[in-house]
Amino acid sequence: RQSRDRASLRAILYLCVGAAQTVETREYALPDAARGCELEVLISDPEAPPRAPVRSIGRIRFGECFRYESEAHWQADSVRHCVDPNKSPAFRWERNKAKFGWSVASVSRYEEPLCFDRDCLLPLHRSVVRLLMAPRL
Repeated sequence: RQSRDRASLRAILYLCVGAAQTVETREYALPDAARGCELEVLISDPEAPPRAPVRSIGRIRFGECFRYESEAHWQADSVRHCVDPNKSPAFRWERNKAKFGWSVASVSRYEEPLCFDRDCLLPLHRSVVRLLMAPRL
């Protein structure tokens, strides 16, 4: 297996690759392994069998990472993170949980998704994984 020197994200909103969203929100800071790196945006079908491949729909690079200091700060930034708490209750502000913003520096979308075997994904931190193999063609 050849190691690829880039971290990869398992789950980024599809909208982000479409460039409508300019900030990704998470409950943790952007890991150091992902800062400034060009990352694959991996999506998987939750209904798929456990060994089904994952697909990369494009690449993304994050710039700054910041912590939302208050609910008002987070709500004021909704035009950038595109989270509507009325439509997305799983992503709403929670008083006792930290909320971070990862600014999107660049995105590019593949014309056709690239497929990766799950065996080639090495977890690094939560949604960040390292790719150990080239995509399946």
